[in-house]
Amino acid sequence: MITKVILLLTSLLTSTHRSAVSGKDVVINDINNPYTQQQILEITNLKAHIDELGDVTDYIVLIEDNYKNNINKEGIYEQKYIVNLEGFEDYYYILLINNINFNESDKFETIQISLSNKDNLNENKIISEIINQLNIKIYNYQLIDSNYDDNDINLGSYYQSYLITTTSREKLNVLVEINVIENKNYQTPILIVTLLVSGVTAGIIIIKKWRINKND
Repeated sequence: MITKVILLLTSLLTSTHRSAVSGKDVVINDINNPYTQQQILEITNLKAHIDELGDVTDYIVLIEDNYKNNINKEGIYEQKYIVNLEGFEDYYYILLINNINFNESDKFETIQISLSNKDNLNENKIISEIINQLNIKIYNYQLIDSNYDDNDINLGSYYQSYLITTTSREKLNVLVEINVIENKNYQTPILIVTLLVSGVTAGIIIIKKWRINKND
């Protein structure tokens, strides 16, 4: 009996393969020189393996793509792949493509916030955490994309992308991953800051909105 599909994705940092994570794996794309679909396939080198059948990479099919019509637009877009074999249509993989204007940003940061579904987290608190953890002073910021509603209590991972200008006029692209977990004597939200090198964790876009907040 056929049991499962294993998807593999080439690491953005090495030439070896690791387990792919649907809705988490991200390709960073410069909107001024966007990737073609062929280049995306070469970068990801996505592979599929079924225990009883072996390598079924040739059956991977792209069935949904909201990147192709937005290759020059900032934001986070998704591609949905399936293994096109009878009985395996429910196995899908979502690849995220983070479109960034490299001409507008000096560097990129990603932060992770984990909180209980009983905690309160709004945009002001998120901005405050960005300021404190990155040790920056914000002149203005724009919320580029988000699939997180303030005070969302549903368990899961959510994402926000900000374009930030500091008081020294340095431009940062900051990706915030918000993990809402079940409240089990959980008290203090944990925030981890890492420097984005060549790949980040991102999420599916649900909301697109722009905000500017000036704070000299």
